[in-house]
Amino acid sequence: MISRKAVLVPALSIMLAGMALLPAAQASETIGSVPTIRARDLKGKRFDLKETLKSGPAIVTFWATWCKPCLKELPELQKLREEFKDQGLSIVAINGDGPVDAAKIKPFVRAKKYDFKVILDGDGNLRRRLQVEVFPTTYLVDRDGEIRHRQVGYRQGDEKILREAVTALLAETTP
Repeated sequence: MISRKAVLVPALSIMLAGMALLPAAQASETIGSVPTIRARDLKGKRFDLKETLKSGPAIVTFWATWCKPCLKELPELQKLREEFKDQGLSIVAINGDGPVDAAKIKPFVRAKKYDFKVILDGDGNLRRRLQVEVFPTTYLVDRDGEIRHRQVGYRQGDEKILREAVTALLAETTP
């Protein structure tokens, strides 16, 4: 008789190995529409994604200070902001640390010199509305509020894929 463990361990190993081969990024013409995102930023000011999109497309990422891949992705997003801000690209980083940890977000962002918009999602409402299950999850949203690219998780090299998606989207909207 074969034990359950003898069957499960190899099966799980094969499944995990297969998942590692899947790309972390997904690109598409349009994945869907982003729901309304209204919240407070780090300064307590009201934020509305629809207003931000009037200036151009936005990268919206869900992150947390305890998430190691997030901490690797955020500097790359800052670089993208610097590279494309004159073309109207905005970066919106939605923090999911929770209400207890929100007080440490401001000094964290200041110390890293991030100059993109940081939104607090202490109650997880925005995360649930966008069905975010993994940090980071990053979206490229066009001016019309359509999700044009999505990345779940972050691995080195994903920033190149995101840069290509941004470049392609900006090329569509540039006369």
